[in-house]
Amino acid sequence: MALATWNAVEGAQRLIPRLNAEIKTAIQCLLETKHLYQKVTIDSEKVVAEVKEKVISSFHRELFDYIDDVSRMTFTPATQLFGPVQPQGSRGVLGQMPLVLLLTNVTLFCRECDRREAFRPILYKDLAVELRPLPASKLVRHLPLPETFQDFVLVYQCQRCEGVPETFIVSRHDWILSLDGRSPMATVEAPSCIPKKEGYLFRDAIIANGSGKTLAGLFYLRTFVEQFGRRVTGISGKNTGDEILSEYAQTLPVSLRDSMPLSEFP
Repeated sequence: MALATWNAVEGAQRLIPRLNAEIKTAIQCLLETKHLYQKVTIDSEKVVAEVKEKVISSFHRELFDYIDDVSRMTFTPATQLFGPVQPQGSRGVLGQMPLVLLLTNVTLFCRECDRREAFRPILYKDLAVELRPLPASKLVRHLPLPETFQDFVLVYQCQRCEGVPETFIVSRHDWILSLDGRSPMATVEAPSCIPKKEGYLFRDAIIANGSGKTLAGLFYLRTFVEQFGRRVTGISGKNTGDEILSEYAQTLPVSLRDSMPLSEFP
């Protein structure tokens, strides 16, 4: 167990940088590995527990008084960490450093380059900042925005081809970031063993499943298998999947056919 040597102020001042590191990891994971409507959670409780462990026990109550507002602080989008400011929703020692949605280069699949490349952020905006004043301006009568709700528009560009940029909509609810929109639609890199002619169907299956649309993903995967089988066998009629795959099996070497029996097509 780490030796507790910090007082309450020292612990509170070290909390924000540690939370910022967690936020940076979360947004990078969301953009690089998730698809539409998927989420990542920032483990703020773990960070608080780590800080508390290093604060002398007699200062714990004072520490929690200092960090009481941290969950209500806004995330400030930026491409680099900056000096102390007074972020909205903060007070005391927490006002020395904002929570930052740090936007660094991410690795994404580029349609133009046909492979994963480094993309850098070229534009970012928090739409909630512009939405909150609308009731006061009487442009809308009612706008129920939770205190910790933020809607970020993030624009990235491939650094290899410098082609058409890609835009993401990322929402923040408390300590959860969700990928709620993307233009153009996401694509993924298919393994080299996947035939290129039908590869788009395989990629759509992966994207649909990754977006929580499992039935749609299964449909794309079935279509991928059927279309590949039709091309290899030359079948063009209204044959069932079982018939197509049975015909395809006849094109395989006998030794391979015997070692890999085909189950019934779902």
